[in-house]
Amino acid sequence: RAALGNGDPGISAEVENGEGLEDFESDELFDSTVAPGVNIEYPWGEPAFECAEKLLKMSSEFDDLNIYSFTTRNRARLEVALDKLSHPRGSPTLDEVSLFARRLRVALEEAIGDKANSLEIEVSTPGAEREIRIPADLERFSDFPMLVRYHNSTREEQHVMMFHRLDETTKTTHWKLADVRANRWLDKRGKSMPIRRRDREREFLISLNDLIRVNMHIDV
Repeated sequence: RAALGNGDPGISAEVENGEGLEDFESDELFDSTVAPGVNIEYPWGEPAFECAEKLLKMSSEFDDLNIYSFTTRNRARLEVALDKLSHPRGSPTLDEVSLFARRLRVALEEAIGDKANSLEIEVSTPGAEREIRIPADLERFSDFPMLVRYHNSTREEQHVMMFHRLDETTKTTHWKLADVRANRWLDKRGKSMPIRRRDREREFLISLNDLIRVNMHIDV
């Protein structure tokens, strides 16, 4: 099956037991938010990862695609999320995701033989509210609001903020509140008002070590 999220990033292509894609529904909501990184738990995972990397390097159709996450689950399930470097939010198209899923199936059949026939393979984007790799992707997505969860003294806090810069010397990140609904205030009539000037100009200094998790934020 293939599913396209609402307006952006939630795209997934699933190929099971050698079958192709079926029944694309453009209005189906799909939450494909996944954690970045490589998590391989089964013996077939290593050759599968090598197949995926080789496919991206050797195929001109995938020139600006990278692996965002690669996970083996339940002995016979492979989940791959692709990152598109040329897209503002890093989201490949449905066609790119679908093509990669089909090509990966063929490559796995050649690499691991009959085992590939029992694998359920899902290829997706990182999701509209993708987790940001720290610090690698902070500057890349600095034009977008991010939900930042961090340690502040003895407690955890989270705010929707815009990334401004990283001080490489002190390993400190600089942020300001984003002008989004979560940071606005309500007047006496309950009307949403723009973020206050003092809040807009306030700068948050957060050590890299204190950042717990950062995600893209969708203002709805």
